[in-house]
Amino acid sequence: MSSSSHFTYQRSPEMRQTHKIAERRRRRDMSALYDDLKEIFPDEKGTKSSKQDILTRTVNVVRYVNEYASELHREINEYRARLNLPPKRFPPLQVAIDKVCQRPESNRNSMGSEDRSDSEQMDTSK
Repeated sequence: MSSSSHFTYQRSPEMRQTHKIAERRRRRDMSALYDDLKEIFPDEKGTKSSKQDILTRTVNVVRYVNEYASELHREINEYRARLNLPPKRFPPLQVAIDKVCQRPESNRNSMGSEDRSDSEQMDTSK
């Protein structure tokens, strides 16, 4: 097969610039989220955590909270039984997570110019 029969897709300069901006925004957003997690679950004094360490601590805390919530739910139902009340049904953890993490659909893909840095605002009037 000759090399002339291969078609390689190349992005236009505008597409490359748009992709660079989107990737830069994605990295900035991910970095901010890691910073948030690091603030919520701080390192031990004098240590520096990798992103993997931060995620591991976060997963461990979420698992602990889930187990603790289940324990509290059982305890509540034990007290309800002593009072001759029917057991309370608690929503699964995933339902609670979905409510906490819920974002309006309109905010997911739209970003106003006030959120963009000067380098990200491209002149499209060419």
